Amino acid sequence: MTTDVGADAGAGAGAGADLSARWLADFGKVPEGERFDRLSTQAVGLTRIWLTSRNTGQVAEHFLLEVADSADSGRRSMDPS
Repeated sequence: MTTDVGADAGAGAGAGADLSARWLADFGKVPEGERFDRLSTQAVGLTRIWLTSRNTGQVAEHFLLEVADSADSGRRSMDPS
């Protein structure tokens, strides 16, 4: 049994590293004052990258809504304001 998330989708061992690199590159462009908001919504961004790389189509829209709802609930419970 493999523990590489990318391997189960046939993406190879580099899939996790690619996902991380893409997210870090995007996060580096976020002004410091906006980073809490970006981190609190990172699940949606990472999920979108992952789904797009696997060409999931319409299934992705429903899944992204579920991830966004979950992330929003978590953000409300941790909101520093």
